[in-house]
Amino acid sequence: SELVAGHYPRGMDLWLPAEEGVREMHLSVAVDESQNYKARGLSLYPTRVKRSLEKLDLRYDPARPLPLETPLSSGDLLELGDGQSQTVLEFVMLPREEDQP
Repeated sequence: SELVAGHYPRGMDLWLPAEEGVREMHLSVAVDESQNYKARGLSLYPTRVKRSLEKLDLRYDPARPLPLETPLSSGDLLELGDGQSQTVLEFVMLPREEDQP
């Protein structure tokens, strides 16, 4: 299936098209000036962050003034959707290679 990922000045945006058998979902991952990453759920469908001994539901609630968000650490799993249409992504931070003199 097709996966479209784009880069924006303050983070990344992931979109999975419904035409490819995936429910319409939206997850935003942003980074701040201190290189701290956070995930924000922008979908009415299940959007979870799973880490050791913890599972957070970031599903968007229209009654809330802002979407839910949580910090991300390397190794966190992002579960989008449920059942057969579930997509699982792993957030991995790779060390930056320093330029050699």
